[in-house]
Amino acid sequence: MENSSCYLEPIELRQTTLNWLTTSDPARKAAGVMGLYKTWQQGQVSINATQKIVEPNDIPGRPTKPELVSPKEVKKRSMQTLEGRAALIHALAHIELTQLI
Repeated sequence: MENSSCYLEPIELRQTTLNWLTTSDPARKAAGVMGLYKTWQQGQVSINATQKIVEPNDIPGRPTKPELVSPKEVKKRSMQTLEGRAALIHALAHIELTQLI
C-alpha cells in the first residue's frame, strides 16, 4: 500500500503578501493577512528571493466605492482625546482615498 500522507509546500511570503495586498474586500484582506501571520508563526512560510514577481496594476486593492456616511450619523469626539484625534486622522485618510479612486 502506498503512503497516502499529504505534504504541503510552504507558501511563499512575497507572492502571498502581494495576493492579499491586491484583494479589494477589506474583510477578506484582513482575514488573509491574519492567516498568513499564523502560518508564518507555524514556520510554514518560505521566502524565495530568486522568484521574479510581477507587480500588478491594482495595488493596493480597494473597494469599488467607499461607503459614505452622513456627518450627522458620526459620533462626535473631542480633539482633546486620543479617540478624537484618531477619528480625525481616519477621516483624513478616507478623504485622501477618495481623491485617488
